Amino acid sequence: MMRIAFISDIHANSPALCSVLADIENREIDSILCAGDVVGYNAFPNQVIALFSEYDITSVRGNHDEAVLTETPSNFNISAKRAVDWTRRKLSPESEAYLKSLGCEYREVIDNIDIYMTHGSPDDKLNQYVREDMISEDKIESWFNHTPDIIVLGHTHQQFIVETDIAAVVNPGSVGQPRDHDPRAGYAILDTNSWEIDTQRVEYDIDKTAERTQAVLPRKLGDRLYEGR
Repeated sequence: MMRIAFISDIHANSPALCSVLADIENREIDSILCAGDVVGYNAFPNQVIALFSEYDITSVRGNHDEAVLTETPSNFNISAKRAVDWTRRKLSPESEAYLKSLGCEYREVIDNIDIYMTHGSPDDKLNQYVREDMISEDKIESWFNHTPDIIVLGHTHQQFIVETDIAAVVNPGSVGQPRDHDPRAGYAILDTNSWEIDTQRVEYDIDKTAERTQAVLPRKLGDRLYEGR
């Protein structure tokens, strides 16, 4: 029996990640899987990556991680572009190497449960948004030749769990920039014994993140954290 935490979209928000990790430690979690976007938007990229290494978190690459490593996408809004450009300048060599080591998808059988994880969707692993109302058995079957038991997605920053007869699709929400009008950091837990998946919310020091982010990046990036949008 194992308990696995799913996290996503940290976006360089180490105060939020620290609070989530503290909550995870109190729940006897065996491993942590992240659906991408380790960096971007906020001002603690190296600190977040150091925590990923310290806690041995398994992650895939998100679209902001990709942008920092390659080039700033033209379709990013101005604030996102500025955050990507700033992050690229501030990354330590160790942090850059870590991001480069991330693949775009992950699949493993853990305690007899076949788990698949990517940032966007199995069709477009970095950029496609998959929202709760888009999930159906037909959609899941179109993604895979052999359907996993649990599909973990990120990117939307909105928590959901959709149970179907063939698979469960989970978005753990965002640790670092929730967009469901709840400013608390979000994540999810899988119990491999019961196959139950539960979503969690954790309060964190938003002031600390907002103040540091607004000191070096657009003010709106800090303001939105208080509103969960």
